[in-house]
Amino acid sequence: MKRTYTIAVLLLLLSGLQKTGHSQDRSFTYTYESGVLAKGNFELEAYTSLRSGRHNFYRALDQRLEFEIGLAKNLQTAFYLNFGNKAYYGTQNVLIESGGVFVPSMDTSILEEVSLGFSNEWKWKLSDPVANTIGSALYFELGLSPREIETEVKLILDKSLGRSLHAVNLTLEPGWEVETEAGKTVSEFGMDIKINYALSYTLRDHWSLHMEVMNVNRYTKPEDKLKLSTSTLFGGPGFSYHEDRFWLNFTCLPQIAAIKHENASENGLNLNNHEKFQTRLIFSYAF
Repeated sequence: MKRTYTIAVLLLLLSGLQKTGHSQDRSFTYTYESGVLAKGNFELEAYTSLRSGRHNFYRALDQRLEFEIGLAKNLQTAFYLNFGNKAYYGTQNVLIESGGVFVPSMDTSILEEVSLGFSNEWKWKLSDPVANTIGSALYFELGLSPREIETEVKLILDKSLGRSLHAVNLTLEPGWEVETEAGKTVSEFGMDIKINYALSYTLRDHWSLHMEVMNVNRYTKPEDKLKLSTSTLFGGPGFSYHEDRFWLNFTCLPQIAAIKHENASENGLNLNNHEKFQTRLIFSYAF
């Protein structure tokens, strides 16, 4: 009898541990929500994004590994390792031998680029989407790579209504990228302003369907004057699966229209600066 009682107590304790380790339920892939991890909780997230379809051959695969930490009430931080690989049809400088002398030439072929980077994120929850009139949070991220320095400031708004969840993100992304012009290295400044809207509907306890829409407005700085160069609209469906400590999100986000573009587009799309199709998978485990 005593042994049975001891086993029952241990099972209850384990059950309690599982509840305290409950993961942060994230319903979308491109759109953030106001929720944060509880103090002392940890979560590991893996991102895989596939982007393809430009005027010429183009395919990119982006990977992110994120480690989240609940620091205090309504505050979390995260660290990312970023890896990107893209292949595209373009030109590069090559040397060819002519009469025993190497001379420069231009070779048009499939090129491949690999990028590595590190990011740090901070997220501060201001209000709750269920307990308050509207949920809200502030988000900041700094990204570093050999060629780029990127910052991301985000206002997150969301609201839970029964089985549905609405979320809006207003994002400012200034960045500096190193380029070469006429044999010289220069730093170019650019900025993206993004507007995201997402709607999720819970089908069962573990499954939900969602729709995400994203408008990307890209600003460049020719002649020291910031101006809107392109505005592109994306949108598509997705689904989410949640367990106690594990969740998985998937979204297809094709390009819908080029609202503003610098050059001629194909079928109303901006295929110079953005891809025709992109999709993202995120899965996470809390411990």
